[in-house]
Amino acid sequence: MRVLKWIVDRVHGRVRGKETPIGWTPHFNDMEWEGPWTSPGGRSTRFRRFDRTAWKRKVMDHEELFIALHDHLPSEMVYERELLICRL
Repeated sequence: MRVLKWIVDRVHGRVRGKETPIGWTPHFNDMEWEGPWTSPGGRSTRFRRFDRTAWKRKVMDHEELFIALHDHLPSEMVYERELLICRL
C-alpha cells in the first residue's frame, strides 16, 4: 500500500521522485515507513538500492521469453524493454 500511496501522491504533485535507469523511485522521506527497520540507515536502504548489474542480468534473462512472445506483445512493450537495456 505504501508504494501505491507514493504513486498517487506523485501523480497529484504532493511528492517527488528521483530518476534512475529503471524509472522514477521515491525519496526516503516521501514514503510511509513503519517499524524499526525503516530508519534512513536501516535495512530499508537495502530495498531502495539499485544494482545495475543485477538489473541488466534479469532483463537479459527475459530475452528468450520476449523472442517467443514477440508477435503477441504490444510494440510499446518491446520498445520499453529496449530502452531499459540502453539505460542499463
